[in-house]
Amino acid sequence: MNIASSELSRSAVLFSPHPDDETLACAGTILEKLRAGGSVKIVQMTDGQAATHGNLITRSELKARRRQEALNAGRTLGLLESDTYFLDFEDGCLSDHADTAAKHVRQILEKERPQDIFVPYTREPLSLAADHVATTNIVKTVLPSLNASFIIWEYPVWFWAHWPWVTMLQGRRAVIKTRKVISNSIRGLFGIRALLDLRYSVNIAHVLNVKRTAIAQHRSQMEKIIADDQWIILKEIANGDFFACFDQGREFFRCWSFSAR
Repeated sequence: MNIASSELSRSAVLFSPHPDDETLACAGTILEKLRAGGSVKIVQMTDGQAATHGNLITRSELKARRRQEALNAGRTLGLLESDTYFLDFEDGCLSDHADTAAKHVRQILEKERPQDIFVPYTREPLSLAADHVATTNIVKTVLPSLNASFIIWEYPVWFWAHWPWVTMLQGRRAVIKTRKVISNSIRGLFGIRALLDLRYSVNIAHVLNVKRTAIAQHRSQMEKIIADDQWIILKEIANGDFFACFDQGREFFRCWSFSAR
């Protein structure tokens, strides 16, 4: 189901587990919302310092790099630096700080009063995306206290890491092991779950090149800054099948209404 242009003009706050998730899953939709006259604020929940780059870069260096990359990507999409909040919880440990994070989330939502809220898809696999699951759970716990109505947009990222979007059998040195692809495929009903849940989409074909430019700003995730096999980039995951899920002319969502009134 195509999302109507009238809905794209609504104000939004997008919660991103790590710097790059918002660009991969939603960059085209962000562009379309801004072009339709809507406003978009990004909330980066974690600092991104635990990316899979071995010991080639210090965590503090990676944190600073990913923060700037997120700002660069936002600028490419038409966002101002002030449009992005950085909560800086430790990458991989968001659930350990759920109560504190919820306070920040509540403050941001009370300040921004968005019509739309973007969170990771509720069926993101915990084994691959613990911070994604935590982000959605934290936001959901806050909603009843806000005495407001929202349209919730759930966007998939690691959900795509199953057949038929990635091949079932992965190599011995693959980032995602075969057993995880198999378990994710079973959980995702071998693609049927996407058809059941992700029924809303935004056509981004005419802004896809801008999205690609925005994704490229996340250099630490897209380029081997250091030429070493330990520096894993997105295009190496599942032989490029995983990244291909985001390099297409549509972005998919599970959309539903929430009202505390």
